[in-house]
Amino acid sequence: MKKLLQDLNRVVGVIGSFVCDEEGNIVEREIPEVYSDSSLREVSHIISKTFETISATGRGIKQIEYEYNDYRLIIRKFTYGFLVVLCNKAVSLAMLNMAFKVVVQKIEMLIVERTGAKFAKIDRETFDKIMEKIIERLSKFYGKEMAKVAMSTARRKFELSGNELTPENLKLILLPIMEEKFEGIMNKEELEKWLEELLKEREVSR
Repeated sequence: MKKLLQDLNRVVGVIGSFVCDEEGNIVEREIPEVYSDSSLREVSHIISKTFETISATGRGIKQIEYEYNDYRLIIRKFTYGFLVVLCNKAVSLAMLNMAFKVVVQKIEMLIVERTGAKFAKIDRETFDKIMEKIIERLSKFYGKEMAKVAMSTARRKFELSGNELTPENLKLILLPIMEEKFEGIMNKEELEKWLEELLKEREVSR
């Protein structure tokens, strides 16, 4: 992965780059040492929270850019985290976006190899089965129609987010809605455990 970032840094105007996961942890860095690991972690957590907040509104945003003084910070969201590039304002965005297409795809492949099933994509049939089981349990308390409406909202939010259909992204969308609908019935820890069980059932059945 370091080699990929080194290649990206060869684009004229790029100062350095790093990759962080969705929790804001640094995965790899290729950026001047003046930027400490602690400062990069702090930036990564802010990035993670920013995208999480945007995603909760149902908006799918893949890239954010910040400008300050003579610098530009470009953050590209991908399936398993973020690619962050520090550059000067003279950088060619066209060249950088061309590089992104190649680098992001290869980074995703490397992360899947490192983390395994955690980021394996869920097929649509499995996704539908998980939703059906949640609707079935919700129906006991709200009736089937109300349960379907709740899960329809979750499905729509997921589709609008533009995220890949992975266990981690599924939990990001489903858990807040489940917490609201199961309030007073199941607590957050119980909901997380149940959703994990549903996902494990999917892994065993494959």
